[in-house]
Amino acid sequence: MTDAPPRAAGPRILLVDDEPGITGMLSIVFEREGYEVRTAGSCAEGLRLVGELRPDLVLTDLRMPDGTGFDILKKARETDAETPVVMITAYTSTKTAIEALKAGAYDYVSKPFDVDELKHVVGKALERKRLADENQELRSRVGDSPALGPLVGVSRKMRAVFDLISRVGRTTSTVLITGDSGTGKGLIARAIHRSSPR
Repeated sequence: MTDAPPRAAGPRILLVDDEPGITGMLSIVFEREGYEVRTAGSCAEGLRLVGELRPDLVLTDLRMPDGTGFDILKKARETDAETPVVMITAYTSTKTAIEALKAGAYDYVSKPFDVDELKHVVGKALERKRLADENQELRSRVGDSPALGPLVGVSRKMRAVFDLISRVGRTTSTVLITGDSGTGKGLIARAIHRSSPR
């Protein structure tokens, strides 16, 4: 697996379309929005770049001379299941749109498209990806520890609480937990109990 190139400030978008006018226009639009944009003029190039770049979002044409947007979608899902793929096409049909969504596409936009609508779709898709990535990061930080149960947090103070639970749980000391009503004393007590070998 190839490491992705260093990131610019904004999210990375990969545009895959065999029409240079479309990729050129969309590059300008999304770069002005603060995104890092890369383009591919064929399905083969798009497949290669999906693997190399690990983009935050893929915007792909449905029909190209050497493949389809479904090929790009499959590769993007294999590379990172959370990467949203938006399909654009001049060949609109309800059946194809349903197939694209069932295959895992985030959305399906018909040509000619409204640029503001496309910017909105891309923004929503990237927000969803950001939330999914944040969720995964939180889960890895907390470690999905059964001892912590429903306790979740990444702030310095919450990490200190988790560390204290772990340290206290390894001792045989009696613990007194104080605090206002509704602050989670019971949750902390259960977490200490679950982390204890007793």
